[in-house]
Amino acid sequence: MKKIINFTLILGILFFANTNYTYSQLKVLSNGSVEINSYALDYGRAVRTTVHNPNACAYHLTYNGVDKFYVSASGFLWCSQGGYFGSDLKLKQNINKINSPLSLVMKLNGIQFDYKEDKGVKKEKGQRLGFIAQDIEKILPGIVKTMPDSTKGIAYTDLTALLVEAIKEQQNQIDELKKLINISYSQKQIIEESNESNDLPNLKQNSPNPFNKITKIGYFLPETIKKASLFIYDMNGKQIKNMPIYERGNGYITINESDLQPGIYIYSLIVDDKEVDTKKMILTN
Repeated sequence: MKKIINFTLILGILFFANTNYTYSQLKVLSNGSVEINSYALDYGRAVRTTVHNPNACAYHLTYNGVDKFYVSASGFLWCSQGGYFGSDLKLKQNINKINSPLSLVMKLNGIQFDYKEDKGVKKEKGQRLGFIAQDIEKILPGIVKTMPDSTKGIAYTDLTALLVEAIKEQQNQIDELKKLINISYSQKQIIEESNESNDLPNLKQNSPNPFNKITKIGYFLPETIKKASLFIYDMNGKQIKNMPIYERGNGYITINESDLQPGIYIYSLIVDDKEVDTKKMILTN
């Protein structure tokens, strides 16, 4: 008796859903399936379900006793294994690359938000993430849909392609910057090596810098140099140390933490009474 009542209720709902369209057809087949033919107009209702409890289910599909697809009256949709959207090449035309994807992404403003409460609907914990459809429509109008009641929606899956292309564009920019940095570093090495090969004195940056134990200051002095010294000054210009250099060629001077107080210092290489170079070093606690 219960099955008969349920079946009658289903028939009544389906009949009521189609009373506005005289061409609607309902068939109950002997194998238990139901077919509905509806000639609804644009945005017409082929099948309509009115649920008066916001926490109730508007459509529920189960298989082998397991929930597979669920549409809540409060407005969310749930499916057990995600969804697939038609994306086959044969379904598409006018295919083009996305122009300036990174610049488009930079115009998007992601937000955190709460959905407005409906009467009787329990508010979910935690804010949601997304966009404002009106803002997206100004940038990507093709992925925004306006319903007959003027409510706007976003095809969020379309944003995946935009983000992928934006990441690729950004990575290309990063790769180009790396090349420029490598070229600059190589040119610097060539200049330094050239200076050394041309018997020009030079001063290197201390390493490590900053330091808290020991640091080494490298230099190059050609054999023709008569006298050379490394001078260390504090940030007020006061001379702290004068360290004569007697070795020629490539060498280094070791600075220990006990030689200085923690702070910032300037050191200069003076060769034959002329300043060759000045650099900065930092001693930490």
